[in-house]
Amino acid sequence: MRKPANKQSLSAQAYLAIEEMIVMQELAPGSMVSEAELVEQLKCGRTPVREALLRLKLEGYIDVHPRRGALVTSVDIVRQLELLEVRRPLE
Repeated sequence: MRKPANKQSLSAQAYLAIEEMIVMQELAPGSMVSEAELVEQLKCGRTPVREALLRLKLEGYIDVHPRRGALVTSVDIVRQLELLEVRRPLE
């Protein structure tokens, strides 16, 4: 069964929610966040949160530390603009 085209996957929803929390500094730069905390906050499963964290790591939003959690990196405005320029044609 196919999903409707306008529905996002759970991992995409988790990614957008966590990205917004980082950009809006609800998750402060330098803070450690656990997977379990994010699962509870976002009301979704561990797999979507893990996939979102991996994507955020690739984009430089967080550093993952095994058995400790994810460290939120500081947001660099210039880097964010560069990422937006790259992502816009892809999306």
